[in-house]
Amino acid sequence: MTLTQSRLGEAVTALARVERPLPYDGNKAPEEIEEDILRTRHHLGATIDALERRLAPRRMIAKSTEALLNALEGDAEQLAARLRENAVPLLLIVAGCAWLLLTRSLARSERQAR
Repeated sequence: MTLTQSRLGEAVTALARVERPLPYDGNKAPEEIEEDILRTRHHLGATIDALERRLAPRRMIAKSTEALLNALEGDAEQLAARLRENAVPLLLIVAGCAWLLLTRSLARSERQAR
């Protein structure tokens, strides 16, 4: 199973766990509507907390490092072949990192100039 297939499986599992909202009932009492709102607010807060944990910078760096190390396993010929196969994405990643470093450097020098 590839990493993409694993992520797709995780997404399908997560969608299956999501509670589906009940259809609107215009005859609900105000107390029931307030309970629905509180339940939805609690569910939304839990979802946001889960996303914050999954997308935490340290976690993303750890996962990226792990993926990179897994990709680098093998001999030099396999590594060279992988780099050739993924030249465009690799170039885009390098360009993005360079752009990030350049903008940070420019912002830092502007702050120091003030």
